[in-house]
Amino acid sequence: IDGQPNTITSGFNYRIVTYDIMKKARLLEKLHGIRVIFIIEGEGAKFNLVALSITFGAGLAYLGIATVISDIILERFLKKSDKYKKVKHREIADEDDDREEIHSDE
Repeated sequence: IDGQPNTITSGFNYRIVTYDIMKKARLLEKLHGIRVIFIIEGEGAKFNLVALSITFGAGLAYLGIATVISDIILERFLKKSDKYKKVKHREIADEDDDREEIHSDE
């Protein structure tokens, strides 16, 4: 790492060696920058119905929470919140009233 004594160069650098298919030539690369290594551990090829149902239920819960939070933001904190409220809470005429109006016209 940067600033260590008895090193040839300072900073983040590492070397990679790659060989061609016939192993007649090699390429030595010196790379600079931050090296990020991901280590993933787990158990594969094992299906668990309980874990699937818990994950699916948590996903649905997150979707419901996201809907509530976005509605709160849209209805209370935006400049055009009145317009959003009017569109969201639009009143629709009762179905029986519409039928009476149609039959009275005949």
